[in-house]
Amino acid sequence: MKIALVGPGIMSIPPSGWGAVESLIWDYYQELTNLGISVDIINISDRNDIINRLNNKSYDFIHIHYDVFYDIIPKLKCKNIAITSHYPYIGQMDRYSNDGYTSIFNFLSNNSSFWLFTLSVKDKFCFLSNGAREDRIIMCENGVSENFDFNPKCEYQDKSIYLGKIEPRKRQYLVKDIKSIDFVGPYTDFNLISLENYKGEMKRIDLYKNLTKYANLILLSQGESDPLVIKEAMMSGLGIVISESSSHMIDRNEDFIDIIPEERINDKNYIQVVIEENRRKSVLRREYIREYTLKKYSWKILVKKYIENIQKILY
Repeated sequence: MKIALVGPGIMSIPPSGWGAVESLIWDYYQELTNLGISVDIINISDRNDIINRLNNKSYDFIHIHYDVFYDIIPKLKCKNIAITSHYPYIGQMDRYSNDGYTSIFNFLSNNSSFWLFTLSVKDKFCFLSNGAREDRIIMCENGVSENFDFNPKCEYQDKSIYLGKIEPRKRQYLVKDIKSIDFVGPYTDFNLISLENYKGEMKRIDLYKNLTKYANLILLSQGESDPLVIKEAMMSGLGIVISESSSHMIDRNEDFIDIIPEERINDKNYIQVVIEENRRKSVLRREYIREYTLKKYSWKILVKKYIENIQKILY
């Protein structure tokens, strides 16, 4: 089996620091090649170059991980093509026009010459409601690498980490005054850069080592599909405090997971209490959280489901 994974062509794969989509593609590549499958990564921005590279080699399956490239699909010779949209606001249609997503959403919903590999149940139902064929949609949730270090003892028992690009969508501003939170990530919101507890952008290799030092992760985004960072935190033994918009693929029954209702998203005192209580609970449950994540979200498990889905398409 020969597979091509198409990236955005914006940053390197693997990324040296940030880049959730790039990290995801690299994880796919590593797990698939470890199983003896031939995989190429096409990670360039020029559409004509992408088309030429894909058409000049006989691939059994092509998986496009950048929905902006939807318009190359009719020009590809391969008959087995899937595309995944990583757009965080699928379902929030009032945002489509400003973000240039309307034409992408309509194309993905109203064509049957390819498969939609959706990241979440929320995304799947949004495409179905816009006319997509259910038999062309396959759920393909994110797995997580086992490269993240795990320490059963929490080094920073009184510290939370807010890990993500610092921008309005991630809503770090909601908890920017809580001193027990370290903010880590590249920034576009300069209101946070001068804060004492802004720690800058962490290199990927350092993230693997250091994430386990924290008690829990905070993610209060106003739009997500299946955020990789949540599973990375759980693989490192952390509890999580997340917004409703970040919780589409998360088990709400686990006690180390707290979801902030949207109607209370501006209640800083309430959120602080939830964060502190989650820390207290989670530092006692770290080994369980790690084992739970290994069994449920490890790439070792989910890559097998990925291969099974491809085989259903091919055979």
